[in-house]
Amino acid sequence: IPESASEVNNIYDADVEHAPKIQDVMPDFYKFTRGAKMVAHNGDDFDVKFLRAAGAQTGYDFNNEMLDSLKIARNKLKKLKSHKLENLCKYYGIVNENAHRATDDAVATAKVFKKLAAEE
Repeated sequence: IPESASEVNNIYDADVEHAPKIQDVMPDFYKFTRGAKMVAHNGDDFDVKFLRAAGAQTGYDFNNEMLDSLKIARNKLKKLKSHKLENLCKYYGIVNENAHRATDDAVATAKVFKKLAAEE
């Protein structure tokens, strides 16, 4: 893990030393997401590229409809100076105690997305 990434997310090589390999988890993730619309925050610039590259590497085609909550927030909440997930959580009163951890960020993104979807 690059040092610059570790400074942001506090995840280090030792934290993932015994994590399963992508090729071992991709089949189940593919089945889980098949046919689903997927939402990610800044997904167009990061998550989608990673997912499609990892899918191609392991023989899976992720052609799901992808929604980027960052782009949606920029479009709907123009008055905000920053649309980072952390700032949107503050704006909507959403608690994300373990930011930059996959599960916590996914839950926070889902909550933010629901709030954005309710915006007129």
